Amino acid sequence: MMIKKAAFFSVVIVFLISSLASAAPIDLPFDVRPEPDNGGVPEIEEEAEAETGSFISGVYDMLDERELDLAGAEADGVFIYGQWGWTLPMLDIYAGLGTTNDLEIKAPLHGSNVIFNPKDELFWQAGASFNLVEIKMEEMDLIFFADGKFRKVLASDEFDSVQVNGTTYTGSGITVSEDFDWSEWQGALGVAARIWSFVPYAGVKYSDVEAKTTVTAGGTQYALDAESDNIIGTFAGIMMIFGENFFADAEARFGDETGFAGKVGFKF
Repeated sequence: MMIKKAAFFSVVIVFLISSLASAAPIDLPFDVRPEPDNGGVPEIEEEAEAETGSFISGVYDMLDERELDLAGAEADGVFIYGQWGWTLPMLDIYAGLGTTNDLEIKAPLHGSNVIFNPKDELFWQAGASFNLVEIKMEEMDLIFFADGKFRKVLASDEFDSVQVNGTTYTGSGITVSEDFDWSEWQGALGVAARIWSFVPYAGVKYSDVEAKTTVTAGGTQYALDAESDNIIGTFAGIMMIFGENFFADAEARFGDETGFAGKVGFKF
């Protein structure tokens, strides 16, 4: 059994930052992924030089339900994006750019059931993942990892619709006093098992989301200012390796939200 030492203070600093900065898919560091040419569990030499490089991936992230801190309020929608990353010894740094799809926020305001449907908008995100500790075993390797990220949807004053008690308002029927704003923060700790060309993983995460806007519809002003109702959740998924450079990932998230994500990518 061999344990790789993690850069402890760097991890502590990053987690403090990420906890101050919704949930999005967890990104595993590339040290977690197996080497496909070995035909089995990769041999890890303690003195070997760590591999560096870059990678790209496409992600479909479906937020099925996220309860907000207003009683009866919740959000759902889809985030589709491309991600670019750089692999360093025991550390990956990545950034992504994409678009929302059918994002919807339901909230009881002023005794009315209001549904906000902002137009699809660009968003960006950035983060880092770390290989903390690795335990080498006979049949597999266990890797403890961390991931932290921030996601931001560009502020917009455009809405597809605002629905109030079943009545739908569009276009000139909506007056926006405060742009729609959506931000997410996340920090996660997990463990992965490296078995042949498969990497099942699971863990716990802290995440939060903030949604704000103020609109007038039907002669009444509705101000939305909400955060997550639950901030602690769990996740589980599996990474699969195809050939030397292609990979795919499927993941589910529960507790703080209900979400599912699929990812395909290529490592250079």
